[in-house]
Order: sequence, then C-alpha cells, then structure tokens
Amino acid sequence: MLKTIRIQGLVAYAVAILIVVSMISIIHQYDQKSHELEPLIMAQGLQVLQNTKWKVIPGKRIWHSKRSLTYAISNMVESDIISRNDIRSSIASAFSSWASVITLTFEEIDNFKAADIKIEFFSGEHGDGSPFDGKMGILSHAFAPEDGRFHLDSDEIWTVNIGRTDDECAIDLETVALHEIGHLIGLDHSNVTGSVMFPSIEARSVNRELKPDDIEGARYLYGPSNHFNNMPEPGSYYYTAATMPAPLPCFSILFPFILSSILFLCG
Repeated sequence: MLKTIRIQGLVAYAVAILIVVSMISIIHQYDQKSHELEPLIMAQGLQVLQNTKWKVIPGKRIWHSKRSLTYAISNMVESDIISRNDIRSSIASAFSSWASVITLTFEEIDNFKAADIKIEFFSGEHGDGSPFDGKMGILSHAFAPEDGRFHLDSDEIWTVNIGRTDDECAIDLETVALHEIGHLIGLDHSNVTGSVMFPSIEARSVNRELKPDDIEGARYLYGPSNHFNNMPEPGSYYYTAATMPAPLPCFSILFPFILSSILFLCG
C-alpha cells in the first residue's frame, strides 16, 4: 500500500510538471504571435494590402540595373488635334507624375536605339504578337521591366485636350500613357475603379492623377520619392494589422489551480 501511494505521488508530480511546462510553452507562443502581422501575400504570389487592390507583375519585375531611365518616341501620329510637341509634352507629363512618387527618374533622348524605354505608334499587326484592332478596343500595351517597349494604336483619335474635338471616340493620350508607364515599371492591373491601373477607360475620359492605390503599389516596388509628401498617414488606408488571438489567462492566475491539483493528487 505504501508503495502504491509513492507511485501515485510520482505520477502526480510528473503530471504537474507537464502542466507547468505546457502552460509556459503556450504563453511563450502567444507572446510571439502578438507581435506578428497576418500574412499579406496572396496565393497567386501577388501582394495585396488591406483596402488596396494594386498588384505587381508576377516575379516582382522591376528596373534592377538603374534608377535613371531614358525614353524616346518614334512614329508619332500627328493630326489637326494633336502635334508632335503635344505628344512629347503629354508623355513627359505622365512620366513626371510617376517620378514624383517613386525613386525613378525619366529623361527623353533623341537616340531611339539607345533609350531604355521605346515608345512607338503602330497600326494592326506590328511584330510583337499583340496586334492592334483599329479604332477603340485595344488602345495600347507595354512590356514589363526591363523590356521597355510601349506601343500605342495609331488608329485611335489621340488628343491632349478633349475639348479640341467633338469626336465621340477621342482618347486622352496622357491618361493612357500614365497607365502604360505603370506596366513599364512593374505594376499589373488594379481592381480599384478610378485608379490609373484599372484595365479599361471610356472614350473621352480623362484620368491624369495617380490615386493612393497606384502610389502604394509603385512605392512597394521602388520606395517613395523625396519630392512627394502627400501620402496618407499610416493606418489610413494602406496598412493592415493582425487580428490578435483571444488573450490567454495569465499564468499567475492559473498557478493556484495548478498547485491545488498537485496537492490533491499527492494526497
């Protein structure tokens, strides 16, 4: 009988030690998790932050080799509502918008072959496997870094001032250029209606201002420009916080119950 009591006591002590070790382990894990954020990477490999829908091109394609990029324009389409100077000015303005929010700069040069970014106007099939389809439909396309090709459909009614024409199919050049430059720097399409990187626009619409969604995506890839100070405060739209697990009872509260269990088992 005495031997049985001793065995029961040893078992009780062993159980008590296991309880204490388990509680310490659980509390340690809780302390670690309370400082972690929920994962922000989607299953498709595209990073999306809470309340934003920007996406980066798979593989996080960026300009690794340089931060000061050059561009040149070829085959410019002139008409009575758009001149070569209009085209150059409009595209320069679009580049300037992106340069104002990230750590990339853009400079137009005359040497088309040497330019990092090559902008051309084409009609129909033009050798890259993505033919244009005439007026309306597909307006333009651009390639991910560090390819640098940016093509516009020469059959569109391009303008830099919608007020200059009554044509119902008129397309604002800067609006389209701003969008395609987003692809050139590594952004994919956004699901946010009204953002520059939204995949479609209406004829005669004008959208020449980067939205918070566009800016946050670009900043994720390249970091903020020193010239831009108008981003919202942290937490206002582009940060997310983890949902914390329910607080565990403090070990000091549980200790009396553990001690009582040990004394009871030990008889």
